[in-house]
Amino acid sequence: MADSKRAKKKEKLANKTEKNKNLLHYNLRLFIAGDEPNSKMAEKTLKDICEKYLHGSYKLEIIDVTKDFNISLEEKVFFAPTLIIETPEFKSRIVGSLNDVQKLLELLGLSETGGNK
Repeated sequence: MADSKRAKKKEKLANKTEKNKNLLHYNLRLFIAGDEPNSKMAEKTLKDICEKYLHGSYKLEIIDVTKDFNISLEEKVFFAPTLIIETPEFKSRIVGSLNDVQKLLELLGLSETGGNK
């Protein structure tokens, strides 16, 4: 009887953990340089990924370093575009136009099927 209760508790905890994993919230800050082509490409790629894969569980902030360079200095962002990814579990950054979608998905811990791994 005790083993049955323990197994049920373990299963309940596993289900709860899986649900929390799916609720992972991404704080994304993309540093761009005005209308530069790489910056525009990075912005479009990131917005597409957010819509397709993150299903509203993100906050996206676009920061134009030509207009607000103090934030980039505070964050030690010296190249644009740069994406800073923050979740409760990790913090990472990627520099460039974000044209390698697979690499970006891996950094976000996502699969191409549209969800967390």
